[in-house]
Amino acid sequence: MYNSLAAVCVGQAIGLNKEQIQKGIAGLKAVEGRMTRVDEGQDFDVIVDYAHTPESFDKIFAEVKPLAKGRLICVFGSAGRRDEAKRAAQGKIAGKWCDVVIATEEDDRDIDGNMILDQIASGAVASGKVVGKDAFKILIREEAVQKAIDIAQKGDLVILLGKGHEKSILYNGPKAAELRHLPQNDSDPQRVLKRDYDEVMVAQKAIRQKLAKR
Repeated sequence: MYNSLAAVCVGQAIGLNKEQIQKGIAGLKAVEGRMTRVDEGQDFDVIVDYAHTPESFDKIFAEVKPLAKGRLICVFGSAGRRDEAKRAAQGKIAGKWCDVVIATEEDDRDIDGNMILDQIASGAVASGKVVGKDAFKILIREEAVQKAIDIAQKGDLVILLGKGHEKSILYNGPKAAELRHLPQNDSDPQRVLKRDYDEVMVAQKAIRQKLAKR
């Protein structure tokens, strides 16, 4: 949305008329992983977006909250070897805007993923959420997405944040715990492993599994 508004301003600045600007905006292709809707015929909405900072959380939740006819359910994590302070902040913002918060992995690298989930959850609790009731900690991201889809009801909106267009997840290698005191090194397979991951495809699979049970 913000990119489109910027394009309108630029178009006006260089003298394009309204019709030219509208035609240009209409011709834009959606950016993968940015407000990407996942539709498998379900009666609730699912959106994938790359937002992964406290600032972007506030913006995107303000945008999508009015779109939810029912509850707003979010799934997100916070990367290892990155700003630790933002984890609780993200949880607090999510807890303020969302009805259900599900904390999960997002490139933990060689950092303890459960510790990251605890930090996120502390922020959600500060916003009034209760772990096990409307805040959940699910380390494996595929399982977290499935949880969100499974609890979604008609009119709810599920938003999956942080991975967007990315196609992999970095997670703990076999010796991560004993070596994480060392400086970051994502290329050491003893400390960091990588697996293929596509958020849209994971969401599609989760929705199909839910629909198949009906």
